Amino acid sequence: MLDDIICFSHQRWNFIYQRPQHIISRFATEARVFYFEDPLHNSYPDQLRVRMDADTGVHVVTPELEESFQGSSDTRIKKLLYQLMAIYKINRYICWYYSPTAMAFSQSLKPLVTVYDCTDELCGGHSASPEVNYFESLLFSKADIVFAASRDLCEQKKKFHQHIVACPSDTSFGEERIEQEVTEQPGEAEQSSACTSWDDTWKKMSSEVSDVVSKKTNALQTTTSDQTSVSTSPGN
Repeated sequence: MLDDIICFSHQRWNFIYQRPQHIISRFATEARVFYFEDPLHNSYPDQLRVRMDADTGVHVVTPELEESFQGSSDTRIKKLLYQLMAIYKINRYICWYYSPTAMAFSQSLKPLVTVYDCTDELCGGHSASPEVNYFESLLFSKADIVFAASRDLCEQKKKFHQHIVACPSDTSFGEERIEQEVTEQPGEAEQSSACTSWDDTWKKMSSEVSDVVSKKTNALQTTTSDQTSVSTSPGN
């Protein structure tokens, strides 16, 4: 059982069923998952709209901001995010990012593990704005693990992070399998870790994240134990 997961995505949950929905809905089978969307703007005061998706059990979270209010949107979204965490008692959690710009209001969070599931070439890309480049660079600096939606993207992002894992999206499955069969020696295909379905992709991600969570938890327990030993030693 994983910790709670807060997923930040610019894509609406009920838009097109793509990589975020395929992956996050599967995580909802073993953890509480909060899918934090981009805000909507309305005529009434700032508020959170939270609904549980009946098919997946995912908590879909939509900040609603008063359109006429003059304050910083990021500050207001941050306030609503902390309200969500207080209401649902989200204390030990994983931050999972599809949208690097969510760092603008979430960078002060203290998750056990930070995950970046990278689906596009953003950092350093010609079409990316300076703001996007900045927040993706910040996300790379905070992430414990980075997933890439294709092998090519994985190669492009290796210069930004030391722990990056290729986990293809559905459209890459056939391409990945063909490449694998061409480059492998006979008999190797059965032992390959290449993903061939959304279930395989999720299982690989879940295993990788669980390993990171375990290592971080053990490190925290060791630190706590050392501090306890020092505080109870003679002379203290």
